[in-house]
Amino acid sequence: MKAFKQITLLLLLGFLGQHLSAQEMTAKKYDNPQWYRIEHIQFIPGKADQAKKIIKDYFHAASAKAGTPNPVMEINLVSGDYDYLVIWKMKDGVEELNWQNSPDDIKWIKALSDMTGGQDKAMEIYGKFIASIKSMKTDIGRME
Repeated sequence: MKAFKQITLLLLLGFLGQHLSAQEMTAKKYDNPQWYRIEHIQFIPGKADQAKKIIKDYFHAASAKAGTPNPVMEINLVSGDYDYLVIWKMKDGVEELNWQNSPDDIKWIKALSDMTGGQDKAMEIYGKFIASIKSMKTDIGRME
């Protein structure tokens, strides 16, 4: 199987080499790309309902209060390794990856703190959510 992959790669490189050269290539930027963060979440068995309740009762409400985006889609998965898929539109594109704590993050945690009676209580609720997660994987994708 390894030999097949190597041969396929060599054929592909040969084909590209015949049809593309640096002289023919021009720089081209994507026209208005829309970037998304896709989070795959696997819950600890028996903790999914608690986590989804926190999302519904606190996280979505904090986003509404703060004026920050909610996910564009949330999917309960019925197959595969993960239980839940959350898709966020990255309103500032990949520039969002340059923030350790973005202005939206700060507005959101302040709203959650106001709703719950203080930052300690907000962190306790957030901690319960994190403690319900067995594993999580994040992907970044672009819709053209």
